[in-house]
Amino acid sequence: MKILSFWNEAGGATKTTMVAELGYLLSTRQNEAGSANRVLLIDLDPQRSLTRRMGLLDDPSSKAHRLGATLNIILQEAENDFPEPFIPERMPALRVIPAHQQLRSLDNILMTDDSLLIGLRDALHRLEADYDYILIDTPPSNGGLTRAALVASDAAVIPMPTHIKSVENIENVTQVLAQCRRLNPSLQIASFIPTVYNKQRTQDREIYEMVAQQLSDLAPISPPVTERPAIFRDVLPARGAVALDQPGNPATQELNAVLDHLLEVI
Repeated sequence: MKILSFWNEAGGATKTTMVAELGYLLSTRQNEAGSANRVLLIDLDPQRSLTRRMGLLDDPSSKAHRLGATLNIILQEAENDFPEPFIPERMPALRVIPAHQQLRSLDNILMTDDSLLIGLRDALHRLEADYDYILIDTPPSNGGLTRAALVASDAAVIPMPTHIKSVENIENVTQVLAQCRRLNPSLQIASFIPTVYNKQRTQDREIYEMVAQQLSDLAPISPPVTERPAIFRDVLPARGAVALDQPGNPATQELNAVLDHLLEVI
């Protein structure tokens, strides 16, 4: 089982998009035993973007609206029973643990006690026989929820739009990862994923070249994901994925290339 946290301290870094799209693609591929990959997506962001993207909040009576459906109790006590994952209607091969706005209150609490930061890791390891991959969508912050996810992970995946702010933020990213290695010494960056890339823009090309040159010593650089706002926006109300709804779209080819890269480096 591989546990990957998708994280970037900056907001709007396409973390949720990458978790949803790559998670779906993973579920369509086979594991070493020749069966379909068993994939769990975890939403740890109180903004609940992934939970909403999976359609889990569409029904007002759904248990996904309740704090007890999240990892709230696991984050406070690893020995508590793991919540039952939800099955997205349009992507039934996936399993999803939703988020809740009240997870925000845990952020500072988790920072006060190392035993709480490692609790998620211990809880997820109990799922070793149940899943091939666990992908975690983290908050755009360096607080307790993010750190608990990183401590629990085999590696971090860093989506980064090809904007100068993404490059400027890398020092903060590496500092947080270094701090998390105190509790998870093997934690590494699996890959940087350049996103929202437009090869027609000079700045995007320059940033992509800068990333490839300056960050490759820290981690491999994946093929870029081109900016296609209409394509990625259209799948949101459908509660789907680009590869599900538009398998012939060039975006699907790019996402498959990113996944190929990611599977190779992990």
